[in-house]
Amino acid sequence: MKIAVIGDIAAGGFSDPAPLDWCERLSRPAASPHRHLQQLWDNVKGVNRLDRIKLVQVGLGPIGIAAVAEAMRRRNLDLLGGIDVDPALEGKDVGVLVGGEPSGRVVRSDLPSALAEWKPQAAVLTTVSQVERLASTVETLVSRGVNVVSSSEELLVAARRAPEAAARLDRLAKETGVSVVAAGVNPGFMMDLLPVFLTAMCRRVEKVQMWRCQDAGKRRVSLQRKVGAGLSAEAFRAGEAEGWIGHKGLQESLALLCEGLGWQPERLEETLEPILADIPLKTKFAQIAPGDVAGVHHIGRAWKGTRLLAELDLRMYVGAERSYDRVCIEGDPPIDVTMEGGIPGDGATVAALLNAVPLVVHATPGLLSPLSLPIPRGMGV
Repeated sequence: MKIAVIGDIAAGGFSDPAPLDWCERLSRPAASPHRHLQQLWDNVKGVNRLDRIKLVQVGLGPIGIAAVAEAMRRRNLDLLGGIDVDPALEGKDVGVLVGGEPSGRVVRSDLPSALAEWKPQAAVLTTVSQVERLASTVETLVSRGVNVVSSSEELLVAARRAPEAAARLDRLAKETGVSVVAAGVNPGFMMDLLPVFLTAMCRRVEKVQMWRCQDAGKRRVSLQRKVGAGLSAEAFRAGEAEGWIGHKGLQESLALLCEGLGWQPERLEETLEPILADIPLKTKFAQIAPGDVAGVHHIGRAWKGTRLLAELDLRMYVGAERSYDRVCIEGDPPIDVTMEGGIPGDGATVAALLNAVPLVVHATPGLLSPLSLPIPRGMGV
């Protein structure tokens, strides 16, 4: 089994400066969940109003297209159009793109000119995961007074991996009076916010464990590629080394979970293993022979000394007989919650993004943690 140690203060520090900065921040009094209370109080105001929010969709991949279709349906959102760098989409009607009737709302490829023409209040951004690659787009939006909800996994706890970019985005958002936040299913809810929320009923919390199992054969092609479906074990390890195999955001979920509970972990670690098929498997996108990769088994753990604070166990593979999400809280009282069938990632990601739009529009300015926002809820559905 391969173990990647994300951080180890006791052994002399993290392997890179960004996690060290994050863990040092957790060790200070400001790392208490109470540091979010004033922001949270401020951000509750106005959230439940169903004002129509002028919205643009930036990025028209599968999730972006699904977000467009859902946004057009919602009574609290006024979708102005879509923006994508693909010149082939320029001028196309977004209603037609999502399989419906012409809507009169079109796609633009030039972000600044589209923002100048449409003057949106908020943007849903579904392009890339990495904060460093995403930062210039966020800066363009924020500098023009647009609030941002992004699907970027790294943006959830941006200071961990990109402290300089995170500080720059936070400063710019405060200067222009808008807010930026990441939202999603995992990370963003299932393995971080949900366990934190469930501990509201506990007098004491010793440990949190979360299991998530999904049948990758029922998910979109990009996810099947991400879990390595159909690869040999050797090709899986090569993809892992290149950084494109495996779930994105497990570190962020651990970080957010620990921060939400006021825990100060000394070490975070990850393991990533292929799940190999024992029978022939087939999806719309892959043929999987016995012995080839069906998916991934990805585990993240947070430690304080020899005490295991949290363990997140994710399995996504083709042919999973049972999909489910389970949260187990060792505490007083103990809590054990299982959701049979699990929360489907694609549709729920769209819901998480759009449900966050009213929260971010009414939030205090800055690059915000989801912990600083009111409890997510279905808004305008």
